[in-house]
Amino acid sequence: MVSGSIYWGKAHEPIDGTSNPYSKMRWGVPFTNKPKAVVLDYKSAMPNKGTITTCKTLSSSSRAGNDEQQILFILQNRWEDEKGNVYAKRVGTAIYHITSPTSDWVNGFRIPVIYGDATKSPNYKPYMNLGPLKDNFYTINSKGKNVEIQEVGWGDESTPVTHAIMLISASCQEAFSGTIGNTLWVDNIKLEY
Repeated sequence: MVSGSIYWGKAHEPIDGTSNPYSKMRWGVPFTNKPKAVVLDYKSAMPNKGTITTCKTLSSSSRAGNDEQQILFILQNRWEDEKGNVYAKRVGTAIYHITSPTSDWVNGFRIPVIYGDATKSPNYKPYMNLGPLKDNFYTINSKGKNVEIQEVGWGDESTPVTHAIMLISASCQEAFSGTIGNTLWVDNIKLEY
């Protein structure tokens, strides 16, 4: 089971297995701007609320729980050490979880970017915290090796941005888990300056 997702980055082809699926992608793109918000139109369907299914092989299991859909936009300042490890400070955070279905399109939905330590914002939610998230983000270092991006702290509004990660997904569970039937439509995605 794989949730429908859109992300900025690149898949490492060919993908030859299901272990650690986020490591099969290069997360984020070079980026230097500092937008005020992410704005988009969305419509959400959640027909089977209350059950989360995990299916990593030919068998599956289910448990009680509510899946949420997510819109994630993160601005980072990344650097690499002499051993090829990639680190990042989180400069900006715009993450929103959709918890209920909509009867129609929600147009012009705005998610403000929180600069600096998001935990200090009155709009902070635990899912906005520094990584690792349910699945870690990866990139290719200067040596051509696929490595985890280690978020080690918060930047502030004066910290330069080097990369942006965007992920829009019909699920916010770990890979191969989610609520069957969750559907998220998005359109007119833009950054507001």
